[in-house]
Amino acid sequence: MKTRVGPLLASFVCTRALHIGGGLGLGHNVLSAGRGRPLSLLAGTESPIAVTKVAIESSSVAASEWSGDLLVLPFWEAANSSELVLSPDFKALDDKLDGVVSDLVSDEEFKGAAGSKAVATLTRSAASRRIALVGMGKEDKWAATGARTFGTTLATVAKDHKAKAMGAVVAAGLANQSTQAAVVEAVIVSLSPDKRYKSDPDSDDNKPPPLQTIELLGDVADGAIERGRTIAAGLLVTRGRAHTGSEPAPPSTSMP
Repeated sequence: MKTRVGPLLASFVCTRALHIGGGLGLGHNVLSAGRGRPLSLLAGTESPIAVTKVAIESSSVAASEWSGDLLVLPFWEAANSSELVLSPDFKALDDKLDGVVSDLVSDEEFKGAAGSKAVATLTRSAASRRIALVGMGKEDKWAATGARTFGTTLATVAKDHKAKAMGAVVAAGLANQSTQAAVVEAVIVSLSPDKRYKSDPDSDDNKPPPLQTIELLGDVADGAIERGRTIAAGLLVTRGRAHTGSEPAPPSTSMP
């Protein structure tokens, strides 16, 4: 029995590496070892979770002039039971859209609670195909956690409505670089699912959304997008390594 464990373990490590290592060339290292070269992949090593290729950019275009698939308007939560008040910029957009924003607030009883959202499809003559109101929660209690909740909601709305181009207005009071970076971080992490343990990672359910670009409209702090990307990439690498050995291998590579 002992003479069989070694080959089985080696076979499992090689098969596992070939399954997860395509994106980083790890499978090539294993194959190279078969030609007499040193095996550079150690048991227990995983490839990091692939970071989304969605481009995130800043833009000075006003919300009322932006064109694309999905325009997102952020709202702080209304105090107590009071109604939301549209900012001058949002009021200008509302007027241009014949009251769609104010109607959406009223019809959906939208209060701006953290993670809440309301979406409406616009007429063909509108520059944007859809408009979404996204709640940010209480402004006086907002911190990194609130920023990440907002970023996650942005990603969810984009995925739910299969947008290719999304514009998100930078809310008033969000000029801080670290806070904006936390939003970007959450967006990127949410758009970078871990598919390594899916039985069918290439199925439609596991395919990435068609989203290609996200434009942040308004005052974007210098370095905020880059900082958010860097933090997200590091988090995904750490998450990938933390999961090593803690989850079962896909059925196609499981040992008998």
